[in-house]
Amino acid sequence: MTTRPPVCPDLDFDENRHVYTLHGRVLPSVTTILAAEGLAGDVSHFTDEHRTMGTMRHLVTELHDQGDLDEDSLDPALVPALDAWRRFVADTGFEPHYIEEKVYSDLGYAGRIDRVGTIGRDLTIIDVKGASDVPSYGPQVHLYAHAWRERTGEQPTKLLCVHLQKDGTYRVKTHNDRTALSVGLSAVTLHAWKRANVRARRG
Repeated sequence: MTTRPPVCPDLDFDENRHVYTLHGRVLPSVTTILAAEGLAGDVSHFTDEHRTMGTMRHLVTELHDQGDLDEDSLDPALVPALDAWRRFVADTGFEPHYIEEKVYSDLGYAGRIDRVGTIGRDLTIIDVKGASDVPSYGPQVHLYAHAWRERTGEQPTKLLCVHLQKDGTYRVKTHNDRTALSVGLSAVTLHAWKRANVRARRG
């Protein structure tokens, strides 16, 4: 992979607190906004173990794409996810240009896009997921694409969630419904209004 400079070098991310800051201003994340506004659906079955595996799944595929993965030390539980990701890349010819790329929008939100790259001539945004699907995934990738367009002037033409299955296969869900963008932008607006009014009442 050819290293490319970060799109938003001034955007900082605190991994432990999961907080984005831009020149000292805290920006809520896309996932925080969508969850707070009730768009994630029922995620009660997502345990701490699920979340840990999700984090490790992202790390393994990230290290693989960067050419830094030590497979000899890989937890066997993560092998199916790696196999599934490799199959997806081989089948589609996906070429990653950016990995875990931080972006922000002028609307006041931030996020980290798992992959930005190309499939053929299509500029593609990918979010790497587990087997489960939740309603917020569509608005999530659309908000990433919106922020990407603001920061770069480039319009992604494919918005995908790649679901890595436990048997080493993958499932691709294409999010091309523009309604999802409207829903996501509405959630951003509502979240910002609620935060401002809560602060005003407390003041």
